[in-house]
Amino acid sequence: MNLEKTSRAVEESKKLLDQSINEWADAYDISVRTREAIQRLNIATVRDLINHTETDLVEGGCYITNVMAIRGALAKSGLSFKAENK
Repeated sequence: MNLEKTSRAVEESKKLLDQSINEWADAYDISVRTREAIQRLNIATVRDLINHTETDLVEGGCYITNVMAIRGALAKSGLSFKAENK
Protein backbone atom coordinates (compact mmCIF):
# COMPACT_ATOMS: atom_id res chain seq x y z
CA MET A 1 0.00 0.00 0.00
CA ASN A 2 2.74 2.51 0.91
CA LEU A 3 4.68 1.59 -2.21
CA GLU A 4 1.63 2.39 -4.31
CA LYS A 5 1.21 5.80 -2.64
CA THR A 6 4.92 6.55 -3.07
CA SER A 7 4.79 5.54 -6.72
CA ARG A 8 1.77 7.78 -7.30
CA ALA A 9 3.51 10.71 -5.55
CA VAL A 10 6.62 10.27 -7.71
CA GLU A 11 4.52 10.27 -10.89
CA GLU A 12 2.70 13.43 -9.79
CA SER A 13 6.03 15.12 -9.04
CA LYS A 14 7.40 14.20 -12.46
CA LYS A 15 4.25 15.53 -14.11
CA LEU A 16 4.58 18.84 -12.23
CA LEU A 17 8.26 19.24 -13.09
CA ASP A 18 7.60 18.64 -16.79
CA GLN A 19 4.63 21.00 -16.85
CA SER A 20 5.06 24.05 -19.06
CA ILE A 21 5.64 27.37 -17.35
CA ASN A 22 2.38 28.73 -18.80
CA GLU A 23 0.30 25.85 -17.41
CA TRP A 24 1.99 26.18 -14.02
CA ALA A 25 1.63 29.96 -14.03
CA ASP A 26 -2.08 29.64 -14.83
CA ALA A 27 -2.56 27.31 -11.87
CA TYR A 28 -0.83 29.73 -9.48
CA ASP A 29 -2.10 33.05 -10.87
CA ILE A 30 1.34 34.30 -11.91
CA SER A 31 1.13 37.74 -13.51
CA VAL A 32 1.79 38.33 -17.19
CA ARG A 33 4.80 40.51 -16.32
CA THR A 34 6.33 37.71 -14.24
CA ARG A 35 5.66 35.14 -16.99
CA GLU A 36 7.36 37.37 -19.53
CA ALA A 37 10.38 37.72 -17.26
CA ILE A 38 10.64 33.94 -16.99
CA GLN A 39 10.24 33.47 -20.74
CA ARG A 40 13.00 36.01 -21.50
CA LEU A 41 15.35 33.61 -19.73
CA ASN A 42 14.27 30.73 -22.01
CA ILE A 43 12.72 28.82 -19.12
CA ALA A 44 10.12 26.47 -20.59
CA THR A 45 9.24 24.05 -17.78
CA VAL A 46 8.98 24.03 -14.01
CA ARG A 47 12.05 21.75 -14.02
CA ASP A 48 13.99 24.47 -15.89
CA LEU A 49 12.81 27.05 -13.37
CA ILE A 50 13.91 25.18 -10.25
CA ASN A 51 17.34 24.59 -11.78
CA HIS A 52 17.98 28.34 -11.48
CA THR A 53 18.85 30.34 -8.40
CA GLU A 54 17.02 33.50 -7.43
CA THR A 55 20.21 35.38 -8.32
CA ASP A 56 20.14 33.84 -11.82
CA LEU A 57 16.69 35.29 -12.35
CA VAL A 58 17.58 38.75 -11.04
CA GLU A 59 20.77 38.83 -13.12
CA GLY A 60 18.67 37.72 -16.11
CA GLY A 61 16.41 40.74 -15.79
CA CYS A 62 13.66 39.66 -13.40
CA TYR A 63 12.63 42.21 -10.81
CA ILE A 64 12.81 41.22 -7.15
CA THR A 65 9.00 41.38 -6.99
CA ASN A 66 8.83 38.82 -9.84
CA VAL A 67 11.23 36.54 -8.01
CA MET A 68 9.22 36.84 -4.81
CA ALA A 69 6.01 35.92 -6.66
CA ILE A 70 7.70 32.94 -8.27
CA ARG A 71 9.19 31.82 -4.93
CA GLY A 72 5.73 31.91 -3.34
CA ALA A 73 4.15 29.92 -6.15
CA LEU A 74 6.96 27.35 -6.04
CA ALA A 75 6.46 26.98 -2.29
CA LYS A 76 2.75 26.29 -2.85
CA SER A 77 3.86 23.55 -5.25
CA GLY A 78 6.24 22.14 -2.64
CA LEU A 79 9.25 23.27 -4.69
CA SER A 80 12.01 25.86 -4.42
CA PHE A 81 14.75 27.49 -6.45
CA LYS A 82 18.17 25.89 -6.72
CA ALA A 83 20.29 26.72 -3.66
CA GLU A 84 22.72 29.61 -3.98
CA ASN A 85 26.42 28.69 -4.10
CA LYS A 86 28.33 30.17 -1.21
